This record gives sequence, structure tokens and C-alpha cells, in this order.
Amino acid sequence: MIFGAILAGGVGSRMNIESMPKQYLPLNEKPVFIHTLEKFLLCSEFDAVFIGTHGDWVEYTKDAVAQYGFGRAAPIATARFSRLSKPSRNVMANRTNMSSLRMTLCALS
Repeated sequence: MIFGAILAGGVGSRMNIESMPKQYLPLNEKPVFIHTLEKFLLCSEFDAVFIGTHGDWVEYTKDAVAQYGFGRAAPIATARFSRLSKPSRNVMANRTNMSSLRMTLCALS
């Protein structure tokens, strides 16, 4: 089986937006992560797509996936995780991204 994983667990702290993380901000009337999900679902190679998200945003993510009708297109699981510690601003982006990936994969196992 081949799985796709959308890492949507950030909190958008560098954008200084209090209301919601950047992956949930609207872009052309849809949350950014929904655009990503649409592209993933165009790939027929994926047997399932997993969305890793911060624990505070699990219900919002599930509701958005249902609202846009993607629950039937491919099995979609929403993983819940939270950062154990906030990375410092001088951490390299790749290391931070790998941390998000690791947390998403652990939450899905």
C-alpha cells in the first residue's frame, strides 16, 4: 500500500496570527490544506491519505474534509499530536520539518 501524508500540525507562530494556523487560512474560499488534499487525491497511486494535525485542530480538520466531500474519495485519517517543546527560532527549517513528520508518523502508528 502507498500512503500520502499531509503535515498540517504547525501552529503558524512565525506568522503572528492568533486566530488559526496558516494551513487553515482561506485561499480562494477553501482552507489551504484542502487545496493540498485535492492535489493528493488526484494521484491514483495513493491507497490512503493521512493528515497529521495539532490536537486542537482535529475536529476542524475532520469537519472541513467532510464539508468538501473528500471522505469518500480515499480513506483519510486525521492524526492528533502536540509538540512536546516549541522549537527555537534558530532551528533549521529542515530539522523542524523532520520533527513534524516524525510526530505525524508516530501519531498514525
